[in-house]
Amino acid sequence: MKWEKPPKGFTKINFDTTVGENGIGYGAIARDDEGFVLGGGGGFIELRLSVEGAECVALGVITCVITPIHTIIGKCNWDAPIPNSTRPTN
Repeated sequence: MKWEKPPKGFTKINFDTTVGENGIGYGAIARDDEGFVLGGGGGFIELRLSVEGAECVALGVITCVITPIHTIIGKCNWDAPIPNSTRPTN
């Protein structure tokens, strides 16, 4: 699959996740309509989820980081329970 530029005036954000025994890893990259990299990053969360659940959590984390959406919906609460997940105990 080849990356395609977004329409003129838009930014395209690609992200992916990986699911491991002890948590999920995620990464994202943002590019403008010329393909110029605007930023990117990733991280790891100690959380046991399905692949679909990990994709949803990663999308939420990335959205909260790259947009001022927290000013609209309130502060992101990463300690809130996530349905159908288990957090490792220390």
